[in-house]
Amino acid sequence: MTNSIQNALMLAENPGITIILTGGILNRDEYTLVNEFSSTLESIHIDIMFMTVTGIDPVIGCTDQRLSEIQMHRSATRTIVLADSTKFGKASLLKICPFEEVDTIVTDSGISPQMESRIRGAGAKLIIA
Repeated sequence: MTNSIQNALMLAENPGITIILTGGILNRDEYTLVNEFSSTLESIHIDIMFMTVTGIDPVIGCTDQRLSEIQMHRSATRTIVLADSTKFGKASLLKICPFEEVDTIVTDSGISPQMESRIRGAGAKLIIA
């Protein structure tokens, strides 16, 4: 976990490391993030959140690597998940939300018929574009 954008970029060259940035306001002199921002998200209202995720599992729900996605989802009236078919059947580090909290999932035609059936059965509206 770091507030340094430069350190995060250096660490990003190592695929085996998960990097978590603390979030906040950019300090342009040091390229750091200051004044923890996530608590501000509690005061923000989002009409529609278009959310990308790194994993979609019929049992676990929507998952990702970013902590901010959780709070932004909680601040949203509607959540639309945009995910290509390779994300289905996978789970990432953080549980963002169950399918009951997702209005729509948009994906491509590469989703398997079995996964399509499981997603629809879990109650999420699924659009295959």
